[in-house]
Amino acid sequence: MKFLLWLLLSLGLTYSVYAQPTNNTHHLRAAVRKLVKSMSNDSTLDIKPVGLAGIPTAAYHHYLVLRKLASVEELRELTDSPYPIIRSAAFSQLIEIDSVQSIFKILKAHSQDTASFVLRSNCFVAHNRVGFYMYILTLSNWRRRNILAQNEEALYAIGAMIKN
Repeated sequence: MKFLLWLLLSLGLTYSVYAQPTNNTHHLRAAVRKLVKSMSNDSTLDIKPVGLAGIPTAAYHHYLVLRKLASVEELRELTDSPYPIIRSAAFSQLIEIDSVQSIFKILKAHSQDTASFVLRSNCFVAHNRVGFYMYILTLSNWRRRNILAQNEEALYAIGAMIKN
């Protein structure tokens, strides 16, 4: 009986430890933590104003403020957020400003990240998986910046690991 009680108690403790989000936001400044809390309630990642009229939504505002407010280190930390929208938003900011080595590290860490989210940009709406979104975003960004050629082989190797 004691063994059964101990087993149930240990399973409950183990479950409660593993059920917690993996991201520890204590390194984030208070303003960034507040923004992340607001973003965690967003149902979409809006990277441009939405619809034919180009209406700037609250989610779009959050995306813009994240770009202005968070440092590179904070954005890196946010790529480990328990929320797919926050991971994706942080990465889409990082791809413009972070080093190639850091981007590779993040891509490898998220190659199996199949959490889904909805991305909106003008009239475009797409259901995405985080790892695939990060890969495609990197591919298009590096092609535009003319740094794909020297990193192509390594990037395609990561792309082969990605679950879509």
